[in-house]
Amino acid sequence: MISRKIDYFWEKVRLINLFILMKTEVELMTEKNQQEYAGFYDELNFITPEQIIEASKERSSRLESIEDSVQWGFNQSKLDCKNISTGCKLCGEGSWSCLFINGVCNANCFYCPAEQKDESVPTTNTIEFPTVEDYIAYIKKFGFKGVSISGGEPLLTFEKSLAYIEAVRNEIGPAIYIWMYTNGKLATKEKLVKLKNAGLNEIRFDLSAVDYKLDALKLAVGVIDHVTVEIPSIPEDFEQLTQLIKDLKAIGIDFLNLHQIRCTPFNFKKLIKRGYTFLHGPKIVVLESELTALRLIQYNIESKINFPINYCSFIYKYRYQNRAARIRHAREISNACDEITKTGLIRTLNVKDTPERINHLVDIIKRQHKDPNLWSVNYHKDTLTFHSCLWDLVTKENLTIEINYYSTGLCPSISYHYPFKEIKLNGRKKIYIEKGLTHKVFLENDLKQKVFERFFIQSLNCGLSKEKLIGEMLEMGIDKTDKDDYINLFTNVFDFELLDYGLYPYY
Repeated sequence: MISRKIDYFWEKVRLINLFILMKTEVELMTEKNQQEYAGFYDELNFITPEQIIEASKERSSRLESIEDSVQWGFNQSKLDCKNISTGCKLCGEGSWSCLFINGVCNANCFYCPAEQKDESVPTTNTIEFPTVEDYIAYIKKFGFKGVSISGGEPLLTFEKSLAYIEAVRNEIGPAIYIWMYTNGKLATKEKLVKLKNAGLNEIRFDLSAVDYKLDALKLAVGVIDHVTVEIPSIPEDFEQLTQLIKDLKAIGIDFLNLHQIRCTPFNFKKLIKRGYTFLHGPKIVVLESELTALRLIQYNIESKINFPINYCSFIYKYRYQNRAARIRHAREISNACDEITKTGLIRTLNVKDTPERINHLVDIIKRQHKDPNLWSVNYHKDTLTFHSCLWDLVTKENLTIEINYYSTGLCPSISYHYPFKEIKLNGRKKIYIEKGLTHKVFLENDLKQKVFERFFIQSLNCGLSKEKLIGEMLEMGIDKTDKDDYINLFTNVFDFELLDYGLYPYY
């Protein structure tokens, strides 16, 4: 009986903390979405409070029914990860480059997030690579372990796609994993054999673009080492999908990847016509798409089909794919004082005061730390930038700590708006990494500094979630009148420091 009372108490605490967190998230994300999707925001059918309750119950029920049969990955934002493609693993690790070989397509899929009418130049991360030699230099510079060829539709520019695959394979060898995305409309046995001989490891077909016809798949099986189906999770196609997974298993397909449908300025009218329910988040997504993916995984398990299905949620993509690029670029442009957060931002810690007091603080640091790269003083001698290993020494001086978060990005040319670093890929190709201030935080009292130290310096690998952060932070003696201020401050800091856990809440 005592145990049950304790469990009930902590469950109540957990729900209160979750409500506090959700309130903050809802306000921030709703406002952000209203600004970003201003042109059509009011036309979207957003989830109602009543629907949130029902949809959350359904998701929880489906996840509970499969929890013993699936393996979560990437902070519980991706399942089932027991058997996923090498390309998917490299995606999560952030060690792949997606090359958009063109921007033109021969399909007209309602869910496509962008117009595909420009053949364009092969591009990745805003950088154009009109020659494969420059692209190979880029791969080598950043140490990619995988390359994917996407579009548009890569088979519309088959010779170009083939040339890039072959050159990458010949130059880098078997150490790199190469895959291609296609709708398969132009696939022939001859082309598939050429792709295999050029060095393609895996081909991924969007079957929903061809009404789930299996012709191209059957041609690819036995030619390309790994054949995958990668499609959006379309709610009204559920019954077809239940039969599809049986057919895929029967013909020897390796994996099925399901994606959550996202709403964009290009596809929103088509999504509205289908009566979908929209969710707020980092981007607006379709509720029924996620529930359909979970429903299919549940069906696959309960029917004992046991075909490898991987649900690639939008929140997984948002957390991990953006992070990967930021980390690569941050490593190039950061210095010894800087630290790279789990989300891939560069964090700097500063204190400002009179030159005399800053000099006094430097003297204290020098007596205990021999490495001069752990701190720096600005030209005016009134600002000290320091590594977090010096935190205890600096905070003893009772100064306000200023935290700056910088995001990085690749640029084909210098904008001169931000600090930058030139990267020479080879004798003719240069690219640039720019570093821009994303957020600034001030910790002006001892309690705020203790909260930051506990959760973002001492506990970087403790599996911290936002929900856990709020619960433990409120136990640190925060005054009730300051509670909302602390929650807003540190849940915001969390987004710059760490990756949260789980699928995104519905709202």
